[in-house]
Amino acid sequence: MTREEVPVVLDAGTELSAATAGGLRSAVADALRQGRTIHLQLGSVVSYDAVGLGLLVGQRRRIEATGGHLLCVDPSPTLYAGIRKLGFHRVLDIRLDLSEQPADTSATRPSDVGG
Repeated sequence: MTREEVPVVLDAGTELSAATAGGLRSAVADALRQGRTIHLQLGSVVSYDAVGLGLLVGQRRRIEATGGHLLCVDPSPTLYAGIRKLGFHRVLDIRLDLSEQPADTSATRPSDVGG
């Protein structure tokens, strides 16, 4: 399996906001050095703001500009409601249940990456 085929799994943590945006941007940049497909785990997000939601769209564009792909995985019900309210479900690739996660990947949080 090549570098491009193995998804890099990131866990967004519990907050997706202006306060956490820098850490997530850094984590995505690091992940892009490891592979082209990013699986962003969103199941633990309990709070978010408009900046955090906008960040998802911005990161999707950034990743796709490098030939990669962002998959938003299993957003919490609270976060998913916000995504739908703003219509971002139309521009984000969202999987409510990603049952097959490659065994050789491990989720890292932005804070684990040094962000």
